[in-house]
Amino acid sequence: MAQYKRIRKGDKQLKIMTTDEVWKLPAIVNRFLSYRAAIPLAQEQIGVMMSILGSREHPVENFLDLGCGDGILGAVILGEYPKSRGVLADFSEPMLEQAREGLKDYTGQLAFENLDYGDPAWIERMQAYSPFDAIVSGYSIHHQPDARKRPIYEEIFSLLKPGGWFINIEHIAAESQLAVDLF
Repeated sequence: MAQYKRIRKGDKQLKIMTTDEVWKLPAIVNRFLSYRAAIPLAQEQIGVMMSILGSREHPVENFLDLGCGDGILGAVILGEYPKSRGVLADFSEPMLEQAREGLKDYTGQLAFENLDYGDPAWIERMQAYSPFDAIVSGYSIHHQPDARKRPIYEEIFSLLKPGGWFINIEHIAAESQLAVDLF
């Protein structure tokens, strides 16, 4: 069921769907997927992710794609490590449906979890699949409130094998001019 918040604009009260709820609407999901190619340097960022994973001493055998959307990152990992197992987690059932369809050739190797990692209880469900060699996330964690991000990173770390890797693909606003200049 969609969640709404009420805001006041002048003398009127408006009912607005909370931002995260829109990702549960099939029309929004389909529109996003049709425009994803417009995300600047998305393919290059996925290439960097795979270069990093490829530099590991051991192949990726068990991974988590957190906020998986349609499963694009999981698909790329499976393309390079076809015997790996993975968990694709997202709170949007329409996104998970897209992932299931796109990755049906790997059904026996994948678990699909409908969960909201904004809720600290998500970690309990993931512990059944952990520890992971790699946890990846793309364009997802930025949707979380700032106060929740550090705990999420700590939770992710707790799910990794010793020496496991976390890769977060995001576009972020740098806090300093130095970081902007370096970018």
